[in-house]
Amino acid sequence: RKSFTWSAFVCEQISTSKVVCSMEGERSLSKTFLLQIAPGIIMSIIGFASFVIPPAMVMPRVATTMLALMTFVSKGSSVMAAMPTTGLNIVEEFYLLGIVVMLLNVLGHIACF
Repeated sequence: RKSFTWSAFVCEQISTSKVVCSMEGERSLSKTFLLQIAPGIIMSIIGFASFVIPPAMVMPRVATTMLALMTFVSKGSSVMAAMPTTGLNIVEEFYLLGIVVMLLNVLGHIACF
């Protein structure tokens, strides 16, 4: 699982008692996007596409929304378990915000009925 491209490890002697070493890394976002963000986007689209289903078809609308919400929450939980425990990164923020938005989607369906 290689998502970083690292440069050479370079050390410079600043003074007789100080050496500064550095190495730069570049993260490839394509794999992160495909494996972690794209499924969340797809579930959000499916959840909000349920508004296209006619209001008279209550059960398919609710079922579609709930399946999308449960799948989104499940994927979000697995993503957060795989991420570092300190701080939030953009993928975790995406899933946290997405869960709130999907909840609003469910509440919108409840308000329609």
